[in-house]
Amino acid sequence: MLTNGIKGQREDQKPKLVSTDDIKLVLSSLRRSKRRENTLTARRNYALINFLIGTGLRLGELERLTWADVDFDESLIRINESKARRQQSIPLSEAHARELESLGIGNQLVCKYTKQLIYPYYDGIKQI
Repeated sequence: MLTNGIKGQREDQKPKLVSTDDIKLVLSSLRRSKRRENTLTARRNYALINFLIGTGLRLGELERLTWADVDFDESLIRINESKARRQQSIPLSEAHARELESLGIGNQLVCKYTKQLIYPYYDGIKQI
């Protein structure tokens, strides 16, 4: 056959988007869990998902985010290694800043200006 060994044209796959209703449902469930349990894990889970949705960060960017990358005074988050391999800044809302600060206090971090990860790994296992 003439077409033997020739790959077919790939159709563009559209990214899978999460609906607004699904986002509201997840946040509502996490908020209830946070209020009911009031554990570090429940607070972290709510803050993590809310932060991802509110900032548009990619998961890899969030995994590498340290306290030194967050400028609370200027309300900015510095992404040192983005998908485009360049440094960029994104705005930090007051609500997200409060969530991060409360998570830092609950996590008993030494200082918010350290290179310590905001969402740390334990025993080599990602907690995200």
